[in-house]
Amino acid sequence: MWGNGIGLLGISGKYGKIQNDKKLECLDFIINSYDYIDTASVYGENDPINAHLVSILRKKEKKNYPKIINKIGANLVHTEIALELIEEFEEQQNLFKEFTMSAIFLHRPAKNLLDRDFYFHSYLKDNFPEINFGICTNNLEIFDLYSERMRVDSLQIAVNLLDYKNNLELLKKAKKKNIKIFARSCLSSGLLSGKYLDLSDCNFTDPIRSRFIDNERNKQILHSRIEAVKEIKTFYSSCLANKNLSDNCSLTHFVYSLIKQSPYVDEVIKGGSNLNQLKENSKKPNLLTNEIIEDVYNKYTINWSSPYL
Repeated sequence: MWGNGIGLLGISGKYGKIQNDKKLECLDFIINSYDYIDTASVYGENDPINAHLVSILRKKEKKNYPKIINKIGANLVHTEIALELIEEFEEQQNLFKEFTMSAIFLHRPAKNLLDRDFYFHSYLKDNFPEINFGICTNNLEIFDLYSERMRVDSLQIAVNLLDYKNNLELLKKAKKKNIKIFARSCLSSGLLSGKYLDLSDCNFTDPIRSRFIDNERNKQILHSRIEAVKEIKTFYSSCLANKNLSDNCSLTHFVYSLIKQSPYVDEVIKGGSNLNQLKENSKKPNLLTNEIIEDVYNKYTINWSSPYL
């Protein structure tokens, strides 16, 4: 187990602009409080989050730095030239040279990029055998193509209570192949925090969630997902009332604990877009009873098939 993990997407600006001093404060807390960090070369775009991360790491007098998981290739989906992918990797490798990347993930693997990515995979295994090779995908066909042709060490996949049924077959296949599974998007872009219980609460303007409300079809899907969140929140409240959870267990903490105890998940990548959220999410997950886990996964996830947003 890698321990307590955190993703940097939330403080990269994708969920709304974040002031530079607040961003640095968050990074400082993350480095001191989490065991591993999930990031990407594209996070921050014109103000790369990785440059800030390395700058703060260099100022620390620590012997045990958090492990670094990095993702590349998000801006190279239109090129099949392997050298460009290798060059991006080498830029990141040089940036993190003092701190060693523990895993590198292809951010957007695709069928037409299979040959390119196989070449990169071979280059990585030949030259950096200590770095885990992984892919980020929820697509079963893409997973099959890559895992059959390459030695995929790790899979990063959306695992949350709204999308669990959609990804169950992929999760089972990855587990059977002994591929390490990193769960991301565990709160479904914040929907499972319980803060958005009506469409009127969802006036999203950030680049990630604004698509949830950009047309009527997506609004209908969002409405169905909100209704599912209400069911989960009601169940969570009943667990609190029946003293099946500790009094300080928030809904967010409850959801992360459920994902952590899924039989298919090895690591949970938490999120947060401000310091308070990062502090709350740094807490270790609650150990939930088998009865609670079975109730949630059988009653509230397996019976849903909510479309992706």
